[in-house]
Amino acid sequence: MGENHSDLELSKLSLYLYHVFLNYLLGLGLMNIYKTNKKMNAFSILKLSVVTALIFISFSYGFLANHYKIFPYDQIKSLKVLITGVTSDCEFCGPNPKWPERLEQFRAFPAKATNVMVGDSITHAGQWRAIFPNYSIVNRGIGWDKTTDVLNRLDTVFSANPKRVFLMMGVNDFNLANRNVADVFETYQQIIDSIHNRKIDVVIQSTLECSSCGETTDKIRQLNVMLEQYANDNHMKFIDINSSLSDDGGLKPSFQQDGVHPNAEGYKVWSSILKPYLMKENS
Repeated sequence: MGENHSDLELSKLSLYLYHVFLNYLLGLGLMNIYKTNKKMNAFSILKLSVVTALIFISFSYGFLANHYKIFPYDQIKSLKVLITGVTSDCEFCGPNPKWPERLEQFRAFPAKATNVMVGDSITHAGQWRAIFPNYSIVNRGIGWDKTTDVLNRLDTVFSANPKRVFLMMGVNDFNLANRNVADVFETYQQIIDSIHNRKIDVVIQSTLECSSCGETTDKIRQLNVMLEQYANDNHMKFIDINSSLSDDGGLKPSFQQDGVHPNAEGYKVWSSILKPYLMKENS
């Protein structure tokens, strides 16, 4: 997603202040060295100048690489994933301080809808009513949610009195909680069965693959195989979103903003896949 004007100006200001501060520190260092050793020969001064220049260039390039995501940004990010298991620098990757607030709003304003979208931040960020203006639909996605969180707030889904529920979740179970595939699938089954037992139609969407996610991508693919098999065995609908949005490397660059979340083009493709499955209000 592109930066707006204010974001761009803030970035320029940050870069300018960074250089001013760095030059100030380097200047102080040089002055201190000069005061303590005025007998430095020309060669020593040259060496000091070269080292100082290299430090300045290294810090500056590091700042630019992180800001503009140029080499070696992807390599460093992959190394971080390998060491920490955290796959994204996105705003949704951490404890969600607004989770209780959003949940409270769901319970305070139990809007009725024929179709309900349920999931984590990937669902949360979708403007579903604007995307599908001719359908009765509400968004019950919450950023940072794991399958266990969704299971514990199904009352906010049932209160909408839906005819059809669309599910997508699981990435946070792997990224944030480091759960294994079997446990996530078991929780997912409980969610599906709880909804189905209320005579509500369940549509299982494949958990969206992420890019540069290391073993998380493999776990997501394993989970999707299990979910599709479960849907087939129980005569439920399964939609493979990844067949259009992902490739061997995970979520395609043209459809994502941070390796995990779709951009506007991603939501366009996703919504075009979903549309045939939506129910009209009087269906």
